[in-house]
Amino acid sequence: MTLTRYDVVAVPVPPAVTPLRTDVAGFAGRLTRGPAGLPVRIGDRAELSRVFGPLTGGVHLPRAVEGYFVNGGEVAYVVRLLGPGATLATRRLDLGGGPQVHLCATSPGAWASRLAVRVTRRAIAPMWAVEAQPVGEPAEISYGATLAAAAAGLSLVAFDIPETLPAVAVGTISAELGESTDGDPPGTAEYRAALRDLTSEPEVALLALPDLWADVPEDGYALAGEAARAAYATVDRMLVLDLPPGADPLAAADRLATNLPTPAARAVAVYHPWIAVLPADADRVVLPPSGHVTGLISRLDRERGPARTPANATLTDAVDLDGPVDEAALAARRVNPIRSAPRRGLQVWGGRTFDPAASGRFVAHRRLTHRLVRAARQAAEPLVFEPVAAPLLRALTRAITTVLLAAFNARTLAGRTPAEAFRVDATAGEGLVVCDVSFAPANPMEFITVRLTLGPEGQLEVIEQ
Repeated sequence: MTLTRYDVVAVPVPPAVTPLRTDVAGFAGRLTRGPAGLPVRIGDRAELSRVFGPLTGGVHLPRAVEGYFVNGGEVAYVVRLLGPGATLATRRLDLGGGPQVHLCATSPGAWASRLAVRVTRRAIAPMWAVEAQPVGEPAEISYGATLAAAAAGLSLVAFDIPETLPAVAVGTISAELGESTDGDPPGTAEYRAALRDLTSEPEVALLALPDLWADVPEDGYALAGEAARAAYATVDRMLVLDLPPGADPLAAADRLATNLPTPAARAVAVYHPWIAVLPADADRVVLPPSGHVTGLISRLDRERGPARTPANATLTDAVDLDGPVDEAALAARRVNPIRSAPRRGLQVWGGRTFDPAASGRFVAHRRLTHRLVRAARQAAEPLVFEPVAAPLLRALTRAITTVLLAAFNARTLAGRTPAEAFRVDATAGEGLVVCDVSFAPANPMEFITVRLTLGPEGQLEVIEQ
């Protein structure tokens, strides 16, 4: 009997899109190229470069998102921000008599200035080759039986080809796109739009704005307050925030506190100082810590659950702190320090939110609440148009109990039994479903109470008590 050998190729399967996840981050800032003003779901560093160009472009965002993936982030939504005045590089290409071909870059920005385009008609099949090469980057090349087919394989340049092409001889025609610019830095309007888009993505549970202080240094504190309120309003997202570089961190934290009042500050975790990395393609680079920290939170979320404090863990790919750290003074202002631990590298130390009130103090407690809210929404959504009856009550109770049981089994809740650790009480009346949830984290062993109200139109309201 003859056996046939088959090669087995492992094809990575992207994680399913589900709003129950609390490990997915959303980023906004400047990038080299790619779609502008739209959240793009990215699965790894290679896809980040493929969609948005070299990681050396932009300001801090490309390296921050890279740090997110290096530290264990699995999925990210990325919004490229462009300010007013950004232009698109274009060119008309004469193939030798007859209608011209119109070329343009696939996205605005300075990256496409003087981008080289080469169109070749060959004597062998496939008969057409098109090539696009931005200045200082490798060339992208595509082949096809027709010019349209070859052009369709490019991601950098779009071709507008007339219905009737002139007779083209075998050979190569070269041209360059015109000049284009990035325009002004993104401002308040662009950041507000990005926050609306990211908070409308069901998967996004963590928000980071690494370029905030570079783009809007004067309005950064006010925008941080808007971002905090946007995260708090959904009751299932957290803003991971950096302090501005070069400023006195204690004074910056005090100023931030005036723009982040409770309860919105419950949805914010602040980290300092900035960190240094040594990328393979550049010298020492100083970055805001939010990208790396968000990746760490994402990884620990999947490994241990959101109820575990994301602290005392080492940041990958970070080699130094950008300046001295007064850890006690930062902690007193509810800023989570990053410290250099002998033989252990740079570690996140502390897991507090920016909320001064004791009830909203810890990141782990806040994120467990986020998971509960997402579980409730996921359970209620298929039953929106069902009558308020036992099936809806059971579905809601079961979804929330499942999350709390997982937290209890992970020993993040106090109590010897689940009954001592949490309570879930769902009732119905007058077209409303009211679910009171109480749970006692292992530290500080105080009960946290949340009321979930589901109205007749499927709108879930959350009241923290």
